[in-house]
Amino acid sequence: MPARRTRMFCPIAKNFDLDLPVQATYDFNQQIFEEDRAIVEVQKPENLPLDPKIEVNILADRSSVAYRRGLRDLGLSHFFTA
Repeated sequence: MPARRTRMFCPIAKNFDLDLPVQATYDFNQQIFEEDRAIVEVQKPENLPLDPKIEVNILADRSSVAYRRGLRDLGLSHFFTA
């Protein structure tokens, strides 16, 4: 049975508004994660493109790009399907 769940650990640091409670920062990040989760969970087919030229990536995608590079280095082809 393929994996269908992911546990994500996200270190969060803040060097602004140090006089404000940190909970607002946690809540904002949780909102973003939930928006992303809602999109990812309905993706069909569940293909993960391994060719970096298929999608446009931004700096925030660096960990995802590295993960996909690792899958390619393992010998997987153009797409990895869960």
